[in-house]
Amino acid sequence: MVKRTPHLTAGATTIFLFILALIGFNTYAIRLESKYVNALVPLNLEQTLVGTAVQRAALRSSDILPVFGSSELVLLPTPYQASKFFAKYPTGFTVMDVAGLGVLSITMSQDLAALGPDLRGKKIVISIMPGSFFISKHNLIQNNPTHDFAMNFSRLHAYEAIFSPQLSYGVKNQIAQRMLDFPETIKSDPFLVFSLQTTAGISAAKRALYYLIWPLGELQIQTLNLQDHFEVVQYVWTHHLDPNVQKVPAAIDWNKERSDALAQQKLNTNNNPYAVENSLWWYFDRIDLPQPPGSEDSAYTKNLLNAQEWSDFKVLLTVLRQLGAEPLIVSRPLNTPLWKVLGVSEPAQKIFYTKLHSVVDPFNMPLLDLRQYDQDRYFSIDQGSHTSREGWVYIDQILDDFYHGRIP
Repeated sequence: MVKRTPHLTAGATTIFLFILALIGFNTYAIRLESKYVNALVPLNLEQTLVGTAVQRAALRSSDILPVFGSSELVLLPTPYQASKFFAKYPTGFTVMDVAGLGVLSITMSQDLAALGPDLRGKKIVISIMPGSFFISKHNLIQNNPTHDFAMNFSRLHAYEAIFSPQLSYGVKNQIAQRMLDFPETIKSDPFLVFSLQTTAGISAAKRALYYLIWPLGELQIQTLNLQDHFEVVQYVWTHHLDPNVQKVPAAIDWNKERSDALAQQKLNTNNNPYAVENSLWWYFDRIDLPQPPGSEDSAYTKNLLNAQEWSDFKVLLTVLRQLGAEPLIVSRPLNTPLWKVLGVSEPAQKIFYTKLHSVVDPFNMPLLDLRQYDQDRYFSIDQGSHTSREGWVYIDQILDDFYHGRIP
């Protein structure tokens, strides 16, 4: 006679119902996010940057163009910022900024890896600026990779990148090695540290161990994804958003927009002779300007060519290629007049463009380096090439052309 075990049956039933509830919530959350994504995008929530729920919903939408970048997208608040300029869908779409101060290429790589197959065939923009690729004694915003990595770190993105079934083991190995360079940020998650140490190895034993821990990694991913969905759903519930955003079709007179933006830029750079944003001039005012011509060429070239960011940027491009995205790479131009004042000659400055193309061109991805604007002293607000009001109008037109297929 079989002994009955009602407590086991009840336990199994409870677990089954719990799993069904989780599946049901996940399905509900995805539908809710798709419904409200146009209302969520302009809010620039932190969850948009560190999660994947809003980003995936945006990729499913036909009228949202995601732009991934760093401080060049967010440092200067202005109506000409793409996310504000296209807020009312004047030409049929809006822009979602996935950006923050100090976002590194290795951080962006994890974010893109986390999106996995949702990126396949999707138009996205990768925004970069020269200031991210060198460290200079004249940098207004000092590059501090340890601080910047910690500030923008996402456990969800880290786990998704390391356990992504869409990426090759080789690129996951590179990502893991780089994340281990930031021990203070990851030390609070022992299993993540163990996973990174395992993935960073190249031996057969390490690779075998990687596949043994894969189920635990997937469990972490599912848990973190549920938390991400919960944060977004809770925000929608508590803030009573209207999913029907206002859309106002309008023709854009780009010449007028540029003229107006330039006039505003000049007003905001009138406390110095070098077209630096007024609010930033306090830093440059401490420097003996102009510096002797070419006096900083050697230091500039050394820092530029030896920057770790180039290797990390290659990893980012590899992630994009393996996931089948359709990116446009947009670099800000050098602020040539200001760098000359800081002691860097034009020939030395041009090394940036040469290096940039040597990294990007082998991937056969469209790249706009915008070097035709590097003599425009009003395109940037500083030597790092953070975008000015006038510069934003040029960027806005590029984004409009890309979305509408006028840039291949």
